[in-house]
Amino acid sequence: RLEAAQECFEAALGAERHDATMAQLGKVHERLGNYEAALKVYRDALASSPGHAEFETSLGLVLLRLGDSAEALDHLSKALGADEKAAACCGNSRALLGWGSITQDSLERVDSALAKYRAAPERARSFQLWNNVGMCYLAKGQLVASAACLRKALYLSPLEWIVSYNLGLVHLKMGLDASAFHHLHAAVNLKPDFPASCTFLAVALTRLGDSANAKLAYEKALALDPSDHVAHLNLSAALANAGDADGARAHLADFERLFKSLDKDLDHDEELLATRAALRRKLGSVPPPTAGAKSESK
Repeated sequence: RLEAAQECFEAALGAERHDATMAQLGKVHERLGNYEAALKVYRDALASSPGHAEFETSLGLVLLRLGDSAEALDHLSKALGADEKAAACCGNSRALLGWGSITQDSLERVDSALAKYRAAPERARSFQLWNNVGMCYLAKGQLVASAACLRKALYLSPLEWIVSYNLGLVHLKMGLDASAFHHLHAAVNLKPDFPASCTFLAVALTRLGDSANAKLAYEKALALDPSDHVAHLNLSAALANAGDADGARAHLADFERLFKSLDKDLDHDEELLATRAALRRKLGSVPPPTAGAKSESK
C-alpha cells in the first residue's frame, strides 16, 4: 500500500520536518516509479541538511537512473566523502556502486574504480561489488581475473541475471562457447525481456553449430528490440551461412540503415566492421530498406 504510505509520510512532514521521514518518502516515490517526485524530495532534503550522505547517495542514484550521469557522479562523489581518506574507506556501498558504474565506463578511470572496490569492507559478501570488479577486469582485457570475480558474484547470488549475462560475455571472449551458452541461457530464463542476452546466446549457439536455434534466438532479440543493429548483422551472417541470401540481404540492409543513424564519433568494434565487410563481399549488392520498415527473416 505504497500510496497510503506516501500520504502518511507527507502528513508527518506537514507536522514536523525530519530527515528520516523525507528519506522514506523519497523511497516510496522511487518504488512507485515517480522519479521526478523523488528528485524533488531529495533536493529539498539536501537544502535543509547539506552534505547528508544518504540524501546525496539517493539523489545521485535517481539521477543515474534518469540518465544524468554528470550530476549523478557529482552527488555520489560527495556521498563517498570530500577527502581522499574518506573516499577510500567506501563505507557507503550504494554510493560506491553508483559511482563505480559511471567511472568504470571510461577505460582511463577503470583503475580508480578498482582501487575503491578493493577497499570496500562489504566486498567479501556483496555480489554487486564482485560483479563490478569483474567487469573492470574485462575492460582491462584480463579475462581470467574477470571470470573469477564473476564466479564469486554468482556464488553469492545465483539468481542474478546480470551476473550470468556478464559471465556469458566473458566466456564468449575466452572462446569457451559451451560455458557461455550455459550462462547466457540462464540469463535469458531469468530475464527474458533483455534482448542482448538473446543476441549473445545466438552467438554462442552459432559457434556450437546449432544454426537453427541461433536463428530463433536472433529473431527473439529483434522482436524485443527491432533497432538492435548488431542482432541484424549477426542474423544476416547466420542466414548467409545457411544459404538464405535474400533474408541475409534484408537484415544487412536493416543493419546499414541503423548503423548510419549511430553517432559517428563512436568507436565501433573491429569484429563488427569485419563481419560487415565480409557480408558485403559475399552478398554483393544490398537493396536499400524502406524507411521505417522492419524486415522479417525468411
